[in-house]
Amino acid sequence: MEYAIHLDSPSPDLAVISDALQDVDPAAFADLDRDGHTLRLSTNMLDSELIEALARAGHPIQVKQIVRLPSVCCGSCSG
Repeated sequence: MEYAIHLDSPSPDLAVISDALQDVDPAAFADLDRDGHTLRLSTNMLDSELIEALARAGHPIQVKQIVRLPSVCCGSCSG
């Protein structure tokens, strides 16, 4: 799943966030949108796991901040 999460604080430390996410999902990937406030995530984590991981990373969020993005999968990898 891909997510966009608006953070209240600008320019969060992506290394800290990535570490917290990868403790739960080793394949999780995080980056920032150009605005510096929108965290873009690719992970298989549940909403509750995202909330807990981001809180551990120093960026507590509420479920209403989590936006699931539409899939960009074309399906050809799986046949």
